[in-house]
Amino acid sequence: MNASKLLETIQHLLACEKEYHLQQFLEQVRDHLNDLASSPQDGNIQRNFSGAMKQLRDSGINFLDSLTPAMMARIREINGGVYYLENQSNNIQELINNNPITPSVVAQSLSEYTAQRSDYTNRLVVTQDHLSLLGITASKPADDTGEIGFLLPRDLFSNDLAGLIKELNEIKQIVRTFSEIATGTTDPIEVREISTSDPVFFFGIPIATIILLGQAARWALSMWKEIEDIRKLRENVNSVQIKNESARLDLIERIKGIIDDSIEIGIDDESDRIISTSKITDTHRKTELDIAVHRALESMLARIERGMTLEIKFGDIKKVSGPDSVDVSELQKSELDMKDLEKSLIFPPRSKNPMLSLNQNDSPIEEPPDDSNS
Repeated sequence: MNASKLLETIQHLLACEKEYHLQQFLEQVRDHLNDLASSPQDGNIQRNFSGAMKQLRDSGINFLDSLTPAMMARIREINGGVYYLENQSNNIQELINNNPITPSVVAQSLSEYTAQRSDYTNRLVVTQDHLSLLGITASKPADDTGEIGFLLPRDLFSNDLAGLIKELNEIKQIVRTFSEIATGTTDPIEVREISTSDPVFFFGIPIATIILLGQAARWALSMWKEIEDIRKLRENVNSVQIKNESARLDLIERIKGIIDDSIEIGIDDESDRIISTSKITDTHRKTELDIAVHRALESMLARIERGMTLEIKFGDIKKVSGPDSVDVSELQKSELDMKDLEKSLIFPPRSKNPMLSLNQNDSPIEEPPDDSNS
């Protein structure tokens, strides 16, 4: 995570603190619990505590529902998971259930946790101020624009510059294919932001292209899960001791065939769906794009299996008129798609034994002339 991403994460958490009143509701629960520990039979105190718990529970649910998987990962990276990603009301209820006759013990534990969380939040404020003082700014897509980020695990290119260039070229081919289908042209790909460790590249491309890529990534995740379930079956068969070795190997090969067939059918179906959305009318070019989409989907699957992830971000949609506007008739649907996509891209851990081969064709399908400068 670079400094800009850190600032973006901190600003998001502090904004959520104001919107969802997380610390405020937690402190109210703490205060009512202290009262309850002093007067456990008081009906008014019991009702106040129950109401405060409901506020904390509802607020926490709404907050967690607002987070994207990528933001959750960044919160964990700055050690904020224990304060922001856990269900606090459930944790408190569990403490109460485990200490039904000693509410003072629960009150003490909650007081300590509340103080620790307050200290952590205060440190976020101080860190935000220091980063801003140093001239660090948070990256956010402009209105009516979006960004898509590709995280490339170093294993994909073995820390080799030539390998990284090949991976970026692979991404370029995928994005250009989807761009032509979504918009009817190969739009320019603007480099917006680069982060290190495992490098993440954020690109500015049209919203329609981002939505189409996000939908394909969501399909790839569903496909990966289906493959993984079948692969576990193959691994179980592989570990079983069977006297007839040839029968065991034949069964393993049949399961591999099921995986291969599932991938082929899945790619054919998703490719048909994507091509059906194309704005291209030329039959010959559509046929070329069909081949390109198949290749792009295979490439995405293989790389997701090896740990590549995608993150999408959108600015506010405000333009509803003019030549570069969002289609008014599709505006509400697009906004729903965008919110859904941002939250749905939950990527699995990288596979230790990838089944799909990496697709790095040095002679990719012929692309149309780049008309971005015309």
